[in-house]
Amino acid sequence: MRLGEFIQTNAATIIAAWERGLRASPASRGLGRPALVDHVPRLLEDFARVIQTREQEPPLIEIADAHTDTHVVERVEQGFSAGDVVGELMLLRTCILRLWHASHPTITVGDAEVLSDVFDHAIRRSVDRFVERRSQLLAGFEQIADAAFTVDDLDTFLDHLLRIFRRFAPSIDEATILLRDGDRIRVVASVGLEDEVRQHFGVRIGEGFSGTIAATGQPLLLTNACHDPLVQSPVIRAQAFRALYGVPLLDQEEVVGVAHIGCRSSNEIPPAEQRLFAALAQRATSAVIKHRLRARARRTTAQLDAVVEAMPNPVFVGDRDRFILANRAALHLLGLSRRDELDTAASTLLAPLEMRDATTGDPIAADETPYARALERGEPCVRDLLLRDRATGAEQVVRSHAGPIRQEGRVVGAAAVLSDVTDVNLVLAELRQLVDNMPELSWTALPD
Repeated sequence: MRLGEFIQTNAATIIAAWERGLRASPASRGLGRPALVDHVPRLLEDFARVIQTREQEPPLIEIADAHTDTHVVERVEQGFSAGDVVGELMLLRTCILRLWHASHPTITVGDAEVLSDVFDHAIRRSVDRFVERRSQLLAGFEQIADAAFTVDDLDTFLDHLLRIFRRFAPSIDEATILLRDGDRIRVVASVGLEDEVRQHFGVRIGEGFSGTIAATGQPLLLTNACHDPLVQSPVIRAQAFRALYGVPLLDQEEVVGVAHIGCRSSNEIPPAEQRLFAALAQRATSAVIKHRLRARARRTTAQLDAVVEAMPNPVFVGDRDRFILANRAALHLLGLSRRDELDTAASTLLAPLEMRDATTGDPIAADETPYARALERGEPCVRDLLLRDRATGAEQVVRSHAGPIRQEGRVVGAAAVLSDVTDVNLVLAELRQLVDNMPELSWTALPD
């Protein structure tokens, strides 16, 4: 019996011996027999036919190459290393030689060389395809990590992430992200289940597949999703998805969303796709958190803006470089008409006011104002100032109250409110003049 015929006739025995040897490998632990044996029966058939007809039908090598490529890609996705892939092919060759020698003691060197040539070709091709697939996965990780995020367009960014993932996860038929909205969780982006986006599909927290993940904060895998009562999506049922794997999007301990992927052709999600999916979920979570922080900051800014704008007195808010916020009264004092004109150094904006100390009349530099002192010392400061009204040219006396703005214990800005006390100072001056002309009155009769 020639070698090719021997392989075809004894394929089951060869695979059994190979499986026993491979079970000692750490990479094979946890794999069921279908996943472990995988394409090996087809590879044996290919090798046997190539050995029998390699001189008469060279195109058969291309068929064997295609099956080898498919086998290697699945091994990469199962978490095998390049050494594991090469080792299992070498083990398969050893099993063939041992069994063939046991039944045919007169095995020739020529027969062994033929077998070695076929396996050497398969090993070289396996290594090439392994490196190629690993490079693709690494590129997927890099593109997911480097994806540009615009806070104002979260849904578009999430859709972009899903499309990157699908390009590098060929065995996955859908990838979907749902975000929490009160007591419900709704689909906001999907590749493969676009109807759910258009229908704004959602479920209550604690209900259905995604709702259960949102309630427990734990990953969940279904191996017969289209028939599982936990699945409430009519689209998933109609498309006959078998494997469905979902993870929570967590902001510390709070679930802000859920991401899931599905496969129609298998009951399992390959480990390589799960690792890439974990990177996607982490990136999506980061984007959602940033979006929420920005939305919260905008609400706070809008509330602060409303309060500041309602105040009749000039109000300034800013940092060491410039004023960030000023109400209409403050803009008028500075001789400005629009807030975008604030994008100038604070010292430049204050210079035309010709600030002086209200008591001594001495000039005051920008870094001596209560605003600057609050920034520098990190404590409230009050001072009466003489200012030149840029609109009328008249001098006025203002009382400046300033205080620091802190973030995590660090001074990051300051706010100042100016009150016009010109009339008060005039009244006090008149009272003092009156007292000077009436010696019989005591200063103690004057209120502070």
